[in-house]
Amino acid sequence: MDIARKSLVRLSAESEDKEHQVDAALAYIKYTTDMEQAESADGRFIDCFRGTNLRRTEINCVVWATQILCGNAILGYSVVFLQAAGFSELQSFDLNISLSACYIIGGIVCWFLFPHFGRATIYMAGNAGMFVLLIAIGGLGFSKDTKAQTAIGILFVLSTLINMITIGPACYPIVSETPSGKLRYKTISIGRFVYNLTGIFSNSVTPRMMSPTAWNWGAKAAFFYAGTNLLCNIWCWFRLPETKDRTFGEIDLLFDNHVPARKFKYTSVDEFATSHELGEQTAVYSEKGGAVHVDHA
Repeated sequence: MDIARKSLVRLSAESEDKEHQVDAALAYIKYTTDMEQAESADGRFIDCFRGTNLRRTEINCVVWATQILCGNAILGYSVVFLQAAGFSELQSFDLNISLSACYIIGGIVCWFLFPHFGRATIYMAGNAGMFVLLIAIGGLGFSKDTKAQTAIGILFVLSTLINMITIGPACYPIVSETPSGKLRYKTISIGRFVYNLTGIFSNSVTPRMMSPTAWNWGAKAAFFYAGTNLLCNIWCWFRLPETKDRTFGEIDLLFDNHVPARKFKYTSVDEFATSHELGEQTAVYSEKGGAVHVDHA
């Protein structure tokens, strides 16, 4: 506690009530840690699939898998994909260089988005944008015109840029904020394992989609990932909660009280309405349209 207090004193801005702010912050950290330990004491991997932690593990796994199924798998085979769409080797290489620039630009743009928009909002908006572009790319795959090839190249760059602004960076705060404190690294490990399994699947089928000696889909391979993208975004609409501006304690209470994902954003929580003496966990929260009192014994 002394080390934590010294760190808080060093990090806090100078003010008249600095000591009070440090004491309050330290008490809050201790309270949140105690609450998470009480919920998931001696956490094991099997605990990630029990109770409310199962929902958190589901979110982690699907959000990780969506990183690939949103259409990002095609971006990993950009040169092969562009050649299958009709580009020459030199054209494919040059365009791939511009895609690398999108990674830098996307990272800079996302800095300005995150303070103003929620994680789930950014994630689903990115999925929706990529879905539209994937449908357009797949449709252009039926044309052999050189103008269609140019359009595919432009849309491919836009798709990469959208991915790097939204889905790519938004994944990381979501997967780190949704697990419980005691099971956080275990839940993220399970999610990452699912990500790797999804990668094995995509690395097995994507080259076959593009190879002229295999399925020879060319640019029409975008239709497949447009389908997986749509499925992932439908899941996000119903199951992905908004955690922006939430403390870990608030997130814990929202999960414990089984608040639907669509109501996370509009629910205000009084996390200090927890009665340890009575062995009950009480959350008072309000939604648009009226106040609700939830009591869990």
